[in-house]
Amino acid sequence: MKKRILGFLSLPLFFLVGCTNKDVAVSGTITTKEVEIEDVSSLEVYNINLKSGFSSFGAKIVCINDDTKKKRAVITASSDLIEKVSIKESGATLKISASSHERYLTDSCEIYLYNCVFNSINLASATQMIANDGTLREDKLDIDLKGASSLEINKLSLNEIDVELSGASSFKASKIELNDASFDLSGASNVQIESLIADDIELSLAGASSFKASGSVDKIEVDASGASKVDMINVSSSKVSGHLSGASSGYFSFRGSLKLDLSGASTLYYLGDSSSLDVSTSGGSSVKKYN
Repeated sequence: MKKRILGFLSLPLFFLVGCTNKDVAVSGTITTKEVEIEDVSSLEVYNINLKSGFSSFGAKIVCINDDTKKKRAVITASSDLIEKVSIKESGATLKISASSHERYLTDSCEIYLYNCVFNSINLASATQMIANDGTLREDKLDIDLKGASSLEINKLSLNEIDVELSGASSFKASKIELNDASFDLSGASNVQIESLIADDIELSLAGASSFKASGSVDKIEVDASGASKVDMINVSSSKVSGHLSGASSGYFSFRGSLKLDLSGASTLYYLGDSSSLDVSTSGGSSVKKYN
């Protein structure tokens, strides 16, 4: 419960911290700087706080492979901003950051990471990242997004993924095939997966977060609270179990069994054999056939 409360508070805390940053005007011509990278497997991006007009945002990160096979980071921004952004390696971790006390008045900061393959991604400060095919490891992948950060991938085939989102962060994928997955969302964060094929998935949502996917999953375990929404009506599943509380809603399609506890005006929408339902309700919760 403590973890969920902190996650829910992360959204207003993020904006509060952003408001305390000192606005720094950066000038100079738009230029490019290349930094060589050795063997890294983990990525951390944080404290690159940008502002243009009334919009506050972070750096844009693009992971891509090319024919050179050379590992490198290429940053494109104003010459003043480039001098303020640190790109360095710490063991197997590539760290990209700037001052935590400054917000830079500029239109953009784009960083391309070439020929790197990551098994751990940590983004903060509204960082936007696009990971192209072949830039994420296919065994186990850990993703941690904070403070309105986002990660978008095309397709991914792997053994296991662990995703944690907080503070209105988002994760989008076109296609994911894997064995086991864990998603922990808080503070109005959201996940969208167009095609998901998996054996087992654990979902934990709090603070008006949302999860939406289509595809096929053998076993789904869910715990949603605080007006969160799980939309897996287009996911064929053998077994669904867990809890919905605090005005949360769940949409599930099952061909085996569905066992859920509903409380606090939560709602279950289902597709499947009603005789296989095992649902307990309290506090004005309800169960409805989806149509």
